[in-house]
Amino acid sequence: MLENNKKLLYYYEHLVDWNTRLSLEGPFLLGTLRQSGAKKVLDCGCGLGKHVIFLRKNGFDADGIDVNPLHVIRAKEIAHDENIPANFFLMDAEDLTSENTDGYDAVIMLGNTLSSFKDKKIKKVFNNYFKILKPGGIFIGQVLNYNSFKKTDRTETRWAEAGRKTVICLLYTSPSPRDS
Repeated sequence: MLENNKKLLYYYEHLVDWNTRLSLEGPFLLGTLRQSGAKKVLDCGCGLGKHVIFLRKNGFDADGIDVNPLHVIRAKEIAHDENIPANFFLMDAEDLTSENTDGYDAVIMLGNTLSSFKDKKIKKVFNNYFKILKPGGIFIGQVLNYNSFKKTDRTETRWAEAGRKTVICLLYTSPSPRDS
């Protein structure tokens, strides 16, 4: 079973063209985080840690959590190989509390992690995010709409106010380079 999971991890790692993905997402992430004054960022569902590493290379204090132990192990290896000091933790977003963190300026959840939660869990996860966000902190979530990749060529940013917190959701609806 573990050997099959390692094979899946290999394909997961090589499925995404990370240079292209980060060149598309990076300007939005960096600009939004800088504009909000964020310095400390938590990537929930960090996978292989590519966004954490990217943010650290760009001056942010970023950490990552993931429920998959192989992802956390591989994220640590990749960060080590790139000589980037980064913290990755094996943790479910549902278990994230203000007791196990000293707070974040921003929480990000990218690449459809959000859509993997069931309705009841999603409410708890969002409540946890708002508890660990510092006053004025932001959440950036991404949910990919695969059907619209082939239909449109636009990027849409949606903002919502939730008390003192700002929720930002960037919807990528541009055609995938692989669909061309």
